[in-house]
Order: sequence, then structure tokens, then C-alpha cells
Amino acid sequence: MASWFRSGDFEATVLPNGIRLHAVRAPRYKTTLVTAFARSDLGDRAAWTALLPFVLKRGCRAFPTEASLRRHLERLCGTTLEAGVHRFGSHQIVSWELEIPCERFLPIVLRRDFLGEAFEVLRDLWADPLVQGGAFRSDYVAREKANLAAQIRSLVEQKDRYAYERCRALMAGKTALAIHPYGTLVDLEMVRPGSLWSHYRTWLERAPVDLYAMGPEAPQEILKRAMPALTFPRRAASSAPARPTFVKFSGVRRRAERARVAQGRICLGFATNIDPWDDGRASDAFLVYNGILGGYPHSRLFQQTREKESLAYSISSVADRATGWLFAEAGVAPGNRQKALVSILRQVDSLARGRIERKEFALTVAAMRQGLRRLVDLRAAQIDAHYEEGLLGRTFTRSAALARLTEVTLEDVRRVAGSVRLAASFFLGPA
Repeated sequence: MASWFRSGDFEATVLPNGIRLHAVRAPRYKTTLVTAFARSDLGDRAAWTALLPFVLKRGCRAFPTEASLRRHLERLCGTTLEAGVHRFGSHQIVSWELEIPCERFLPIVLRRDFLGEAFEVLRDLWADPLVQGGAFRSDYVAREKANLAAQIRSLVEQKDRYAYERCRALMAGKTALAIHPYGTLVDLEMVRPGSLWSHYRTWLERAPVDLYAMGPEAPQEILKRAMPALTFPRRAASSAPARPTFVKFSGVRRRAERARVAQGRICLGFATNIDPWDDGRASDAFLVYNGILGGYPHSRLFQQTREKESLAYSISSVADRATGWLFAEAGVAPGNRQKALVSILRQVDSLARGRIERKEFALTVAAMRQGLRRLVDLRAAQIDAHYEEGLLGRTFTRSAALARLTEVTLEDVRRVAGSVRLAASFFLGPA
């Protein structure tokens, strides 16, 4: 008999091999969304780990080609399977997402255990991949190396993303926080089919895995379908995340680069005194501060720098909850670089001096509350929020998040604003 415990909005249990299952019944849906996250620390083999979900999707022993896997998923009444890699703080997260129809909503002649068979697909991909002579198939590895290399190179073409990554790297210095979840081309070039297979076996043993399921089935029913497939042998890896990496800042780190662009990109990185593991009001006040500065159309940067002063084509700010850092980004005409920079810093300084109007505070809190209410219609976002809060040592419920937001005061936001300080400045301009 499984031992269940409450985990935010989900019921949770731990399978014998250490996989943590989080499940919640959502009767309004006619499909079940299953998302699996596997976590490891970003390091010098980030590109190796980034390859894994895509090489695994290429084929396993049960479905040796992508085409055969795709045909099988189509027979499961159009079940979909996606894989991805992203970063949260210094964690590299590999994810798989399946959406599976619930058989009881289908005609009797079409009914079968779609959910159980979807879990079997995950089992086949993870525990029984296609291996030849102690290595992944060389042509599959070669294709996915080429695909990942193209994605890494394409980051340079995504100017806004590139500017953000360069600014983040300035902030992070030599810590793991500077590493992109795709890794580097140098790291990728070292991958060989045999060494990647060895890396995968070690990674699968050590990576904590969290499996989420949200749909019309009760948690006990989901466990019943998952247990036969997902109890393959595996060391029960610890699920407790390490505390985030902290970076000490002294002075402002600055960098400018030239490229074949018509529009300049400014990205400013700000440090704060926010501890991401703080479960008090400071973390929520930090998010409200970001909303006031540049998170919404009513924000300071949009209304002042873009609309009133016409110094930016686009402008916004984003709060990184995993680090307590904040980034302000703007697309500007090259000749307006300095004026836009001064305007952005003027707004940051104004907030730091406590000049926050009650109207902009109220508008931001209302917009954030509306965003939390909309989560009821966004299963993937609910799952992501629960998982990421877990990485910060907290549990997420929509109702508790709404209640905490209501408790944030204008003075809380002013205290956060007083701690915000410029730590990095990056500019990408025309050659």
C-alpha cells in the first residue's frame, strides 16, 4: 500500500526506485497531462545531458525508430510526447510531457488502458533505450549533436536572448549560474556514442525524478497505472535540492559587443538582498517590485522610457526567482543607448527612494492576482509552479499564493526596492 502525503495542490508518493509521483484529480479535463522532470547540476557536461532526451526519443528497443514510436502514440488515440531542457538557477532540468486521452470519454470500441501504456512508453525510453555494442546508435547521436549545435549557434541570432545570456554570465562569473542549459559547442564536440551511454547510465541513477499527473483520474488510479511500468531498478536518488549558489558583487561588470544588427540591445542585471529560499513576504514583494518596474504595460519602464520618452522599441524587466536577480531589457536605437540607460536607472533610483504610488502598487497586485487565477486553466503552468517552488524548498498552492500576495504591503516593496543595485551592464550594438 502506497503512503501518500500532501504536497501543495497535489497528493504525492514515492515509488520504490525513488521516483516521486505527484497527482491531482482535475475532472474538468478529458485528457491527462503527465510531466516528468529529471534534475542535475549544471556543469561542464551540460551539453551531454541536453542531448539525452532527444537521443532517447530517436528510438528504444520497443520502438527502434522515431516513426515507430510516433505510430504507437497515434494508436494511443493521438497521445503526444514532447521533450525539452531548461534551467532553473544552477539546476539543469530535462523534461518529458505526454498528453493522454482518458478512455472513459471515448466510444467503447476504442477503449484501452491509454494511461498505462503511456507510462510504459516512458519506461521503454528511460530503462530500455536502443543500445548497440555498449553505445547509443552512432547515427542517432550524430543527428542530435548536429541539431543541438544548430540551436546553440542560433542563440546568437536571437538578439534579445543573447543579450540576456551575456548579461547573466557577467552576473554569474565562474559559477554554474552562467552555464546555458544547452551547454557549449566545445563541450558538445567531445560527445561520443559510447561515452554518452556511460554518462546516461550515471545520470539516470543519480538524477532525482519528479513525475506529475493531472487529469480526470484519481491519484490512486494514476498510481495503479504507473506502478507496473515505472518500478524499474534504479537507485533512489535524493530529491532534496541544494541551496542556490550565491554570488558576491563588488562594482558593476560592464561589457559591450558589436554584431550585424540594426537595433541595439541593452540588458542590465540587478542584485538584491532576496534569499530565494525565504518563505516570507520578501520573495512575493520582489515579484511585485518587478511588476511595478517593468513587468506590465502600466509599469514604469514601459510608461516612462518607452511611451513618454520614446527611447525604446521594446522594454521590460524580469525577476529570476531562483537567484533573486532582476534583469531590465530594452531594444533601442543605437544613438539612444545612453539616454535609455539613464532613463532606466532613473526609474530604479526613484523606486529605491521609496517613490512608489499606491495606484501602481494596486494595479500590479491586481494583475498578479489575475495571473494566479488564470492558472486554473493552465495545467502545465500549475505543474511548473509546483515543481519550481519545490526546488526552493517550498510547496505551491494557488490559494496560498493568492493569500500571500494579499499580505504584501507597499512598505514591503519599498524595502525590496532599497536593496536593488546595478551589478552588470551589457550592450549589443551594430558593427
